[in-house]
Amino acid sequence: MSVSSKVSLMLFIVLSGLLTLSFYYSKPFSAMQPNASNVPDWYIQHAKMTNINAQGLVSAILTSPHLKHFTDKNVIHIETPFLITYDKSRVPWHIHANKGLAYQGKNKKIDLIGDVSILQLPGKTSNNAKLTTTQMSYFPNQNIAETNEPVTITEPGSIMHSVGFRANLKKGIIHFLSRSETEYHANQNQ
Repeated sequence: MSVSSKVSLMLFIVLSGLLTLSFYYSKPFSAMQPNASNVPDWYIQHAKMTNINAQGLVSAILTSPHLKHFTDKNVIHIETPFLITYDKSRVPWHIHANKGLAYQGKNKKIDLIGDVSILQLPGKTSNNAKLTTTQMSYFPNQNIAETNEPVTITEPGSIMHSVGFRANLKKGIIHFLSRSETEYHANQNQ
């Protein structure tokens, strides 16, 4: 290799190094550090939380394979949440979703997103109802679930479609917001 080739190669390496260093140091320091909005301050694996009411009874159970808390918005990201809550007769409602966002503070709320389903198990005053939608908000302090999205409700012998609902899960009362239509299926085994 000739001297001029060696000098050219050396010059290329030095210039490449300088260019790399100038690019690296031209970024603000904060861009090189993890951002508080994308790094959790804590996480829990294999979570199971149980709430007990004033009478000493279980009022709700939340399970998830993974929870992550983010300080900047005081929000907990919930992976595949499964929530059990109870009506006044102690009949459980099972709530599933692909993911959830739990907001802390005065107005506690859990936004459930993706393949949301609510199943009321059979009981003295329940009909084994199943509601499915794409997203829903659940307010644990009031035991209220609501959405403005399309929803399908199936019960033995009927299927209902609606846009939006507000459900008081404690009382077992569901109000459909608009465009509700029902199909009845006679002689269906219950």
